[in-house]
Formats: sequence, structure tokens, C-alpha cells
Amino acid sequence: MNLEDSYRILGIDSSLTEEERFRAYEDLRERLKAKLAKAPTSGLKDKYSKAFKQLDEAIEIVESSFDEKELPLFKVAASAPDSLPIGGEDSIPVSADAEERPKRSGLLWIGFGVLIVAGIVIVSSIAWHRHVESDAQRVAAVALERAREVEKAELASAQQELNPLKKPYELFSKKWDTILENATARNSELETARRVAKREGTQGEQVVSNFRFEKHSEYIHWLKAYLDRYSVAEALSTAEDFLAEGKFGAAKSALESPIPDFDKLQVTIEKTKQEKYELPLKEFLAKQDFKRALEISEKALSRLDFVTGIEALKPYENREYVKNEAKEELEKLYRLKHEDTLKRAQHAVEIGEFPLARSLLDALEGEPVANGLKQEQLELVERLNAEYALEEATLASRQFLEQNAFEKAREQLVYLMENSHVGERAGREIKEIETLEAAWQLEQDAIKRETDLAKLKENALTNEAEDSTPSDFDRPPRLLSKSDPVYPDLLRRSGVSGYVEMEWQIGVDGRAKDINVLSSSRYEFEIPAVEAVKRWRFKPAEKDGNTVAAKVRQRLLFNPK
Repeated sequence: MNLEDSYRILGIDSSLTEEERFRAYEDLRERLKAKLAKAPTSGLKDKYSKAFKQLDEAIEIVESSFDEKELPLFKVAASAPDSLPIGGEDSIPVSADAEERPKRSGLLWIGFGVLIVAGIVIVSSIAWHRHVESDAQRVAAVALERAREVEKAELASAQQELNPLKKPYELFSKKWDTILENATARNSELETARRVAKREGTQGEQVVSNFRFEKHSEYIHWLKAYLDRYSVAEALSTAEDFLAEGKFGAAKSALESPIPDFDKLQVTIEKTKQEKYELPLKEFLAKQDFKRALEISEKALSRLDFVTGIEALKPYENREYVKNEAKEELEKLYRLKHEDTLKRAQHAVEIGEFPLARSLLDALEGEPVANGLKQEQLELVERLNAEYALEEATLASRQFLEQNAFEKAREQLVYLMENSHVGERAGREIKEIETLEAAWQLEQDAIKRETDLAKLKENALTNEAEDSTPSDFDRPPRLLSKSDPVYPDLLRRSGVSGYVEMEWQIGVDGRAKDINVLSSSRYEFEIPAVEAVKRWRFKPAEKDGNTVAAKVRQRLLFNPK
């Protein structure tokens, strides 16, 4: 491993300080340690153990490179020290004497020879020892390899025997991990939704997203603790450790502990999820929705729009968590609506708008009646019915009055005199009928007297024109033909008689002109009288042998008999 590989393994570069390098190293060791503790198989354990060794080797190489730069003590010497001269520093220098030189030269060569022989012996000894050591190492290596193969075979056999025992544990662990992964993924989605709502959503959306995330996080916290309590990963890890140590029996025993009932545990998880997340969320959402509906209802109530207010709250009348509050608010709205409707209906009755009052009261039918308002509503309905009855009786009474049937007119109203609501007005109507009857009787008496008086006159019996022309005509006008006036049918059937006092001018052509009504007993007789006179023909008056116009005055009588 070189320095570049060491940096790559540690995930650092040369710009970091010593403290930062050591911290990165410790972080990697902690992460590997956690993975090693949770590793379910021996293969993963070997992998993480080798990673530990590579990590230690990498930090040593990196730190050594910095030590060589920072501390000269750790630098390797570039070359070895010079050899001392033979004989040492105390050697006597060679004299100039020629006799001593050969002796010293011989001794020198003898020394060289001894050194060479010794060197050869040493080198040969070293080579022999190395050869022996090499043979021993080869033998040890072969033995070690064989031992490893045997151990590997035994491990494979044990592993194969343990696989059926491990399979249920691994299947359970996989299901367990899937539950946690799904729950964690859901929690991540809720956290993302919360951030989006905080950035882009309304205040209401932010409140809901925060509540969702907080409640689901509480559930995740419980779920992790619950999964750890019933996890089988520890049993698998223990079995792998025993197997790696060659303790097959202990590994087998570790896998013989009973596996929890997954279905029962899942039922507990679902039940707890409902209690900690789903039910609180359902209650929270119901209350949030009801809160918004209540705001709509209050705004409608400020406009006296009771229908909109009731419609806004009606869906929550039977909704779980808010139905009691909704019923209280609806009862209040119904009461306010009834009070307002009854006031408007009462006002409509007082001003005579009976159809409006009836429609207002009909609108209350089928709706719940607030306490204390039922009697008020019944009294108003009773009054409205009495008003309708008085109106109908008065109309029928007046129709009989047109026929002068006073007794029948009274009969229409008599039964209402005992009514507490309209009895007084019915009594006044009856008194008015009696007054009209008395006046009619007086009128009839007067007409009868007039009729009797007219019968004494010759022209009254035949409805002839009464001559009111001056005596200076040589010959007064004379009626040639006439037609009786049309008798009003209603007055004829009612037996009403009367008269019309008229004045008109007879022209030289014998026709009536400038017809004026001077008086009448009833206006219904006037038009028939005028139309009748228009059809009459006269012989005009004469004076001095010439026809002249003459003004006449006459009373036309109407008698049904």
C-alpha cells in the first residue's frame, strides 16, 4: 500500500491537520465497529476485520510520512559510517626503518587471511541456517495451509449444517427489517412534505404537516425499540461468532432459541400504530376540518345566512371526535334561525302579508325546534290561520253584501267572534254589515216612497217623458218609440230597485242630445239609463210652423218586480 492509497482509504488529503486526520480515522473505526457488531454472517465479519487492518495500515503510512517531514529522528541515514583503520586509532605509525616494514606487511596479510576465512565461515553458517530456517518455514507453511483447509472444510460443513437452522431467523430478520425500512421511508416522506408546506403551504397546511410528522416520529421511536426487543439479529451474530471460533455446538445452541410469532408481533405493531399515529391524526384532522367549518358558519351567521351556516356544520353532526360540539353549534343555529323566522313571520302577519308568513312558517317544518320556541310557533300558526279565516269570511261576506243578503253575510263572520286573535275585528265587520243593512233599508224605503209617488203620475207608470217645455210651443215634443234600460243582473237578482234623474235636449231630428245625469239612487243604473234614452225617438216640437229643439227632464225608474 502506498501513500496515495492510504489517503484514499482514509478519505482525507494532506491539507488536514493531525487532529483532523485522527478524527477521520476514529470516525471510520467507529462505523466499522458498528457494522462488525451487526454483521449476521462470518463473511461480512471477515470483510470488516480486513477493513480494520487496512485502516490501521493506512494511518501508519500517512503519519510516518508526516513524521519524516517534521522529526529528523525518524529519517533513515543515507549512507553507513566510514571504517576505522586496522589496529585502531592507537596503532603505531610505520617508521622509516626499512627493516620493520616486511614484518608488519606479513602480519597484515595474515590478518587479512584470518578475516577472509572467518568471513567465509560466517557466511556459510548464515546460509546453512537460512536454508534450514527456509525448510522449516516451508514445512510450517504447508502444515498451516493444511490446517486452514481442514478448518475451512469443517467450517463449510458446519455452515451447511447450520443453514437450515439459520433460515427461519434470516427470514424473520428480513421481515423485521422490511417493517422498519417502510416506516422510515414513510417518515422521510412526511418530513419532506413538512418542509414543502413550510415553504409553500398555508398556515393550516403547515399545522397539519407538522402534526403528521411529529406523531409518526413518535411511532418510529417506539417501533425501533420494539424491533430491537424482539430482534433475532443478535442470535445470528452470536452463532456466527461461535462458528468462527470453532464452537459448533455453541453456535447450534444459539439458534435453538424460539423465534417470536411474527403475526402476533405484527398485530401489536398495527395496533400501536393506530393508537400512536392513525387515531390521533384522525382526531386532529376532524377537529381541524370542524374548525374551518365553524369559521364559515360564523361568517354566515354574521350575515344572518342561517342556511349556509347550518349546511357548513351539518356533515359533522355524526362525525367522530367532533359530533358533540357540532350538535351544540347546530342547536344554537337552529334556535337563532327559528327566532329570526318567527319574528319575520309575525311581522308579515301584522302587515297583512299572510302568504309570506305562511311560506316562512312552512320553511320551519321538518326542522328541529329549539326549546321554548315550539309554543311560540304554534301560537303564530294559530294566529295566521285565524287571519286567513277572517280574510276568507270577509270576502264571502262582501259577496253576499253585493246581493244585499245581509243575514248570510253575518253568518260568515259570527263564528269568528270568539276567536282570541280576530274576534274583535270580526265583531267590527258584523257591526258594519248591520250599518249597511240599515242604510239599505232606509234607501229601499225612500225608493218605495218615490215609486209610490211616481205611480200617481201618469208618465211614471209608462216611463214617458215628462213635458217640461214652455207653453209657448205651438206643439210640444212627443215620444214616438222607446226601449227599456238594461237592468243590471246583479241588482235584479238582489232585488235592488232605484231611479236615475236625467235631462236632455230633443233635436230637430227627433234624437236625444246633451244627456246629463242629475242624480241616481245607485251609480250602476246610470249607464243603462243613458244608453236607453239614446235609442229613443221623438217628434220634435213646432213653433210658428217650424221644428225647434226642446229641453226635457225625466226620472227613469228601475223596479225588479
